Amino acid sequence: MNNNEYREGENGFTGQPDNTQYPYGQNPGNTQYPYGQQPGNMQYPYGQNPGNTQYPFGRDRGYGPPYPYGGPYGYARPPKKTLGRRVREAFADPARRELMLLGMAAGSAVLMMLLFSDIFSTVITGSREVYQRYLNDETFSLLLETMFTMICTALPFALVFGIVHKTGLSRAEMSFGRPQGGWQTVLLLPAGLGICFIGNILSNYIVTFAGSFGVTFRSYEYTMAHQTDTPDTLWLLLLTIVHTAVLPALLEELAFRGFLMQPLRKYGDWFAIVSSALIFGLVHGNMLQAPFAIFAGIALGYVNVVSGSMWMNILLHFLNNLISVLYSIALDSAGENGTIILSLLVTYGIVAVGIVAFIGYALCNRNFMRLRPGTAPRFAKKSAHYWLMPTMVIALLLIFREIALDVMIK
Repeated sequence: MNNNEYREGENGFTGQPDNTQYPYGQNPGNTQYPYGQQPGNMQYPYGQNPGNTQYPFGRDRGYGPPYPYGGPYGYARPPKKTLGRRVREAFADPARRELMLLGMAAGSAVLMMLLFSDIFSTVITGSREVYQRYLNDETFSLLLETMFTMICTALPFALVFGIVHKTGLSRAEMSFGRPQGGWQTVLLLPAGLGICFIGNILSNYIVTFAGSFGVTFRSYEYTMAHQTDTPDTLWLLLLTIVHTAVLPALLEELAFRGFLMQPLRKYGDWFAIVSSALIFGLVHGNMLQAPFAIFAGIALGYVNVVSGSMWMNILLHFLNNLISVLYSIALDSAGENGTIILSLLVTYGIVAVGIVAFIGYALCNRNFMRLRPGTAPRFAKKSAHYWLMPTMVIALLLIFREIALDVMIK
């Protein structure tokens, strides 16, 4: 018998056990147990190898990048990004830089639009003779308002985005060619009118709901006071159509669906449509028109994108405003009972026809909601880069101030 054999004697166990079977044996080559004395034990995290770089709690000071925040055993936490650093990083990216410059340009155009509007109003009200004629002479008032539309709507956007185009920062590619999509593109017109009238119904519900709490709007009071001022001659009717339907359809579409929306389409069609519609609605400056204009802006932008032609959204804008002019003339001669019937027939009839037309267009174009998504950056970052520019923030604050002044509490 081997004297070192492990056995039980009178005084207990004697001899050396087979130390490859037990984790706490004295064999220095015991590599299969984590607490052995082998200095080169690479497979266990608590070994004594100073070069053990794959475990964060070994004795090596390198520990590698997988553990950046490990107190005394890892790297220091990176410093927080300041606002200036974030802006510099955004400007370093060409796509984000262009989007931020477009936000600055849009805000500048809106500020110029508000400035021209204040100057125009000051000129009219500054002269008592001119102001009295504006109130009493309908032809003169229509001509002044036509000039107001030309100067205060299209001109600011044309100037600002003309500079943007000349400097090569961005381009507004407006197509005036033949609409794309075949015969079903015609369905976009009644479908768009239906969406516009849904916005009109929503605006009326907002006015009614606010009125139940004693809140009304100056724009609503003004509209109700002047809703009977319908043209009584053919000349006034033609001038009213030009002022209300023709010029806004051309100038507002060039400004909002042309200069404003087209450069944004590279960041996604839906982002461009919604952004331009929000600005289009807010610049109306009152709660009577803003909800309707936002819905109308979405419809007009969608029609422009899917048809590929500015003529489609211009025609849709013209038809919507022309129906409003003819509708107000019909209400003036309908009487009390006829007004209710006519209102229900026209409003909800156009909505019903629009829904049917939109369903028909959707069945003919299964990808009718899959517009160009855009590449970079993500939607939240796109919104922040576009809407949080200084000129845009100032313009929005001024617009919200006008909307707040429109509210009256009785």
